[in-house]
Amino acid sequence: MLTSELIRPRLRMHGSTLHVEMVHEQDPSLQQTAQDLISLFHHHRSQSQAAWEEAVRAYEGAGVDYVLIRGLAKVLADAATFTPLSTPLPPATLRERVFEYGPVFGTPDLFHATTREEVLGEVADALGVAPGELRIVSPRRGQRGPQQGYSPATTWN
Repeated sequence: MLTSELIRPRLRMHGSTLHVEMVHEQDPSLQQTAQDLISLFHHHRSQSQAAWEEAVRAYEGAGVDYVLIRGLAKVLADAATFTPLSTPLPPATLRERVFEYGPVFGTPDLFHATTREEVLGEVADALGVAPGELRIVSPRRGQRGPQQGYSPATTWN
């Protein structure tokens, strides 16, 4: 289902009746946009959901049809199944372990002497894994792209 942010620009008022202006499915430019997004979606199959979302932002660029692009991308993402990234511990536990150190930044300062990399290194050592294996992710954005068997054709037909 589209969010209000995506549907609001397509709302039209005629007298006391409110209706949604539908897109024209046979519009060649809309079909090209849909095909581009499907290709982009397939390209991000084994990447994170955050990478997919970043790719959509890059695709929309500075165009004026960004609402339409975001809507099509949301339809694709809603129809897909995203799988969690593999981590040495559940993400919530990893976040807990890292957050025990308090606020950390990329570079130390007077109030925060420990860097993010140092904290990740200490947590990785405590877990017996390489620091590169730790992925501190948010519950939603730390997911892989759509599973191999997904076909967007069912979404667009």
